[in-house]
Amino acid sequence: MSRLIFEGNTAERFGELFPKPFIEEIRVFDNLIETDVGLYFEIEEGKDTATFLEETGLSNLKIHLQFEREEKFNTYLDGRRPLNTLLGDYILSSDGGYTTAFADQRPPKLGNDGFADHAFFYNSEGKKFIKFYMTIQSDSPTASSAAGSIYVYCITFFSFESQVLTNLEQYRGQYSDTAYEKVYNSDGTLNADRQEVYLETDGNYYSKMPLMSLDRNYRKTNLINNSQQVASRIQSVIQPFVGSIEDADLISSTIQEHQNKSKFLIALQRRVNRFENKTATTVGGSLYGQLVDEISAINNILLGSDILQKRLEFNKIKDRRTERALCRIIQR
Repeated sequence: MSRLIFEGNTAERFGELFPKPFIEEIRVFDNLIETDVGLYFEIEEGKDTATFLEETGLSNLKIHLQFEREEKFNTYLDGRRPLNTLLGDYILSSDGGYTTAFADQRPPKLGNDGFADHAFFYNSEGKKFIKFYMTIQSDSPTASSAAGSIYVYCITFFSFESQVLTNLEQYRGQYSDTAYEKVYNSDGTLNADRQEVYLETDGNYYSKMPLMSLDRNYRKTNLINNSQQVASRIQSVIQPFVGSIEDADLISSTIQEHQNKSKFLIALQRRVNRFENKTATTVGGSLYGQLVDEISAINNILLGSDILQKRLEFNKIKDRRTERALCRIIQR
């Protein structure tokens, strides 16, 4: 962990409405996966941990970590899913309904005895911060569930009561930003190679997926919520033409393939530029013009966001499986 994390706008970085979890390392063993998660807060000088948790109510903060297939995981990234959809099978009862037992028992609370350790830090301005860190153990995916890419994601939220039975929509957006890492590749291999990271101007890691603007710069998505919002805007343009115009179908395919990638807008522009019919007086040409205008409008919003620098760094995922270790010994 770099101490740069405590500099600059820490309120945005650590979470303004709900505390933002940071996945710091993932260790994959033969039958077990350990995930290190950190939570950061500014704290007053002289205040002890117990008092801080009690006064802020953070002792009741729940930390939920789950492994999910890529297809399902992709639906979680728009930040507008009801909380119950992200909790998955943990709150599904045997008869297919929802149970409140989950609210009392799982996932663990930050204030649970023995769950989280803590440490204090100071930034260059003398501000004091507390870091809570914990290791969450999970079963390794089985051979059948490991088919295709698998992600781990982590969110925080506060306890809900029995209203979840009758008002699921109440919990839409009632959770933190989603921290996530790709653990297994689509061929079932561990995603342990170097990974792309994006740095802000102050040297801190940008924790969300950026978008590349049409000037070929990676940018923060603080003005455009995320790539799902871009997809929604483009979908609204092509929807009347899907199934009747081939180019609209191709745009739809582009959305499905690239919507969770940083070069999503570039891919859309390239696809639109290959339209066969660009004549304004035709239906196909009208669609072309609408898409050009929409992509330009999205790009203009993106241009107002800060530029990020792309880097390749060592992965957070560490292979601790016995077979892997034996191979390294044999190779020596």
